[in-house]
Amino acid sequence: MKKQTLLKIFGSVIGAFLVGFVGFQLQSNVDALSPGDYTCRPNGSYASPTTGPGAITSDDQSRAAQAMGWLHSMTETRTDVTSASTVSPNTEHAPSYTGAISGTFTLNGPTYPTKSDASIEILSPSSVPDNYAGIIQGKVLTTPAAFRWIIQVYKRTSGGDVQVAKQALADATTGEFTIDLSDISSPPAGGWAFGILDANAGYAEYGTKWPSPEYYDGLEVQQKLVTDAIYDWNTTKALADGTFTFPNSNTGKKLFRLVDTASGDILAEHVEKTGLIRSFEIDDQNDPAYGTALEDQSYVYDQAVALFAAIGSGDDALASSLADGLLNLQEGNGGFAFAAPQLSPMYRDSLIRTGAHAIAVDALLSYVDTYPLAVKSAAYRAAAESGLAFLDSLLSQSGETQGLYLGGYGDYTGPSNSFDPNIVITWASTEHNIDIWNTFVKAARVLGSAGQYAEKAAALSGVIKSKLYSAAEHRLFQGMRANGVDTADPLDVNSWGAMQLYSSGHYDEALLALARVDAFKFTRGDVTGYAPFYDSAGYPGAEETVWFEGSYGVALARYHIGDYQGYRDLLGTLADGQESDGSFRYATDEDVTYSITTRKSVASTAWFILATTGRSAIWNVCMYNPPAGPIEVPEVPIVTQPVIPVTPKPSIPSAGAEPEVSAGDGPQDETPVANVTPEVTPVDGSAPSDEDIPQSASDQDSKSDFSWTPIIIAGSFLAGAGLLWGLILFIRSRLR
Repeated sequence: MKKQTLLKIFGSVIGAFLVGFVGFQLQSNVDALSPGDYTCRPNGSYASPTTGPGAITSDDQSRAAQAMGWLHSMTETRTDVTSASTVSPNTEHAPSYTGAISGTFTLNGPTYPTKSDASIEILSPSSVPDNYAGIIQGKVLTTPAAFRWIIQVYKRTSGGDVQVAKQALADATTGEFTIDLSDISSPPAGGWAFGILDANAGYAEYGTKWPSPEYYDGLEVQQKLVTDAIYDWNTTKALADGTFTFPNSNTGKKLFRLVDTASGDILAEHVEKTGLIRSFEIDDQNDPAYGTALEDQSYVYDQAVALFAAIGSGDDALASSLADGLLNLQEGNGGFAFAAPQLSPMYRDSLIRTGAHAIAVDALLSYVDTYPLAVKSAAYRAAAESGLAFLDSLLSQSGETQGLYLGGYGDYTGPSNSFDPNIVITWASTEHNIDIWNTFVKAARVLGSAGQYAEKAAALSGVIKSKLYSAAEHRLFQGMRANGVDTADPLDVNSWGAMQLYSSGHYDEALLALARVDAFKFTRGDVTGYAPFYDSAGYPGAEETVWFEGSYGVALARYHIGDYQGYRDLLGTLADGQESDGSFRYATDEDVTYSITTRKSVASTAWFILATTGRSAIWNVCMYNPPAGPIEVPEVPIVTQPVIPVTPKPSIPSAGAEPEVSAGDGPQDETPVANVTPEVTPVDGSAPSDEDIPQSASDQDSKSDFSWTPIIIAGSFLAGAGLLWGLILFIRSRLR
């Protein structure tokens, strides 16, 4: 009996073990997150952990502060100022002003001797006030000559120098002279002045009258005019009393420099700021864009993400300046222009791309939300509302793109590559529509229900899910053309797409979309991150590189979904990409085909901040709708791509007015739908015709989501359990 009891216990233990093991195997494909683990909270905000890998560390703060310092430097001009001296006009004049200009300067550091250009030196008295009526003693500073140099007395009036009936002859040997001013009756009002008349030249005026102001020898003030570029206008003396005067100016923004005439060093510079930030610092003299207009170019996307970074970092002054800069990029129709020279936004590139525009509106809304009592808060709110109204004009009302927002307005066409603002960009980019969804969600929170922004966000989210998401491939496609879906696979559609899916309550789809980014993972030197594209039918020949802007987008996505360890690990593998000045380059390796550069980049540096200390600023609103149970995450399927490869778009010349692809809102901003046939990708970047776009690849074969591994394992163990149980029964029968 005891033996039978022991056998029953043994059999029960074995059975329980087998059931538990099979259960474990069946759960091996289930994500570890439970409903309580989701970072999207019931109030629509994201969790901010204070401990563990999701918490901000002191190292994060130190590195982000350095990055913010570099962003500050990019709001200044690229002039290499070599001292702490200052120079400024007494009045800021409008670009249309052409009159006289006066101003002041201070020297801080270098010193210069002073001199005067006067041809006469007054020896006595030490000063000559306007009402002086005594003896004047002096000498000429030119070579003495008998009966040649006549000293003429003047009064300086508001109308100019007026001769007074009093003269003296300079000594032929010493050049000295004496003049008695006491017997001059009723001289004009004004200061005394003394000049030389040359008897050998018909008594013409010679040299410069006394007093001539002293000035610094070797120092000058330059006036330059800023229009589509910076042009020289005039120079003047830097007077010893710290003042300068120009007799006139010309149309254009006025720029002033205090310059060492011997070395050419610029000791100080002044120009009225526009609030724009330069997008790139080009430090390689072999770069074709070195010394070109691209160095001063500000792209609206970079402006907006820098504003997000300033808001998230609590940098009030920089945030206010960058918000002002966005206003300088807004067109009369409410759209935000693609780019402009930093100092002269009136010469902007008026091409409008929907994604960059939407992010600019979102940034202004975030500023209004963070600083509701700011002096110009009403102006920023009005600009955001105008930008939101502009989006309505981009909503497609029919066809395959119905319910999505089209790519924008304006393009460069024809043999002369001239700009036509009336061209409608007929494709709809997934990335752009993600940007718009986030903007609507933010607008609903900041502006209230009057604009029905929550309803617009809900409608757009539904269309994104139904038209741009592939349930078979667990990803968002790149976009939609008039005749079908574009199936290309760039990084940000996966990372930004994961954030949109997660924020809109599609948690399972978000995790699957983010899992796909491993296809983009590369290591370059000591840095591991993600490339904007991988070599595929959508982006054939894409180079291996680490794209810092996009990699930090992945980091923020990992943070949002609660993968805090993955988030921290990625921050660690990207850390060596930070330059000594705090900046990040656009990418580690150049890809000329797709306009990926290695220049120091505002976008990359701002996204580092947005993934660390500023992560509460951007895309920080979510829809709380957690699932009832854990999420099942099957193996990520093989990516399906169009069978017809794309002809890569040539890189736009960096010195021209047309913006680079890489500086837009994501690297594919200029060509957000990459997988088109070669003959429909014009050099000028115009949109290909709809009939030439390949149809959706979403119905093509892909690797099944279903995994047989747990079933095989379970079957094997059940078979083993059956054999073991049979053995137990055999033993029991023998014992009886």
